[in-house]
Amino acid sequence: MTVALRQTLDLYACLRPCKSYEGVRSPYRDIDLVIVRENCEDLYAGVEFAKGVPATAELIETINRLSTDKKIKTGTATTGVSIKPISVENTSRIFHFAFRYARQNGRKKVTSVHKANIMKHTDGLWKAVGEEVARQYSDVEYEDRLVDNMCMQLVQKPELYDVLVLPNLYGDILSDLACGLVGGLGVAPGANIGNGIAVFEPTHGSAPGGDLVGCADAEVPEGDGRRGSPGEGRRRRDRTGQGRDVRPEAQPGRPDRGRHKPDGRRHHRRDVTGGGAAWSGLDLTSLPGRYNI
Repeated sequence: MTVALRQTLDLYACLRPCKSYEGVRSPYRDIDLVIVRENCEDLYAGVEFAKGVPATAELIETINRLSTDKKIKTGTATTGVSIKPISVENTSRIFHFAFRYARQNGRKKVTSVHKANIMKHTDGLWKAVGEEVARQYSDVEYEDRLVDNMCMQLVQKPELYDVLVLPNLYGDILSDLACGLVGGLGVAPGANIGNGIAVFEPTHGSAPGGDLVGCADAEVPEGDGRRGSPGEGRRRRDRTGQGRDVRPEAQPGRPDRGRHKPDGRRHHRRDVTGGGAAWSGLDLTSLPGRYNI
């Protein structure tokens, strides 16, 4: 559903801040990264061909006829194919978005992530367009990294990086990696931004069925529309299928994890999740659709 919204509404920029918060368990401190992910192209464009159907066989035969050096050597009946489109126009606008976000928010550096040494006509195009756009923003430092090396760099020395701009698939993967640096998917918000419109979501995406999955130590902001209005108890289905109240105050003896500061004062929930703080400095009236790209 989220992918369909992005494509239908042309929400071309996925913005995912990953920031350390007091009270959230993590082996890292003082992380402050922003992931800018291209949202409409790459392997997530959804142009796929299933194995064993005539159209796939025809496509493979056409590719093998037109490709002068590389061939698909597996059988047409046993091979599925996904298409990876990357265009100059969509790559240009996501790079402009990343640089303008950096400039507006006092960020010092933009790092492009790709695999241009292998995929020369898609990621190679991404790299070339990024370098061209970067020349228009001389006040912001620019560099590029191969995606596999970037994963290692984020684990070893994340403090070297600021704003990362990536194609769709790499952006999805590295968003989760960056979330792991700050405590998990439950503490990282996400914005899908287009021309004059934005859709917000948690980085882990939807949670069908209403279960709190994958973020046991993360609190959901009160009144954010995902778990009911303020004051309503959050409920989780137990193994009998019945809902139960998962608020700490409703469960005697359950430790109130991650909700007190060292001096004993309680966190406001938004302090823990970053639901408000993560978007400070993000001016939606100027970011998405006011650009003449």
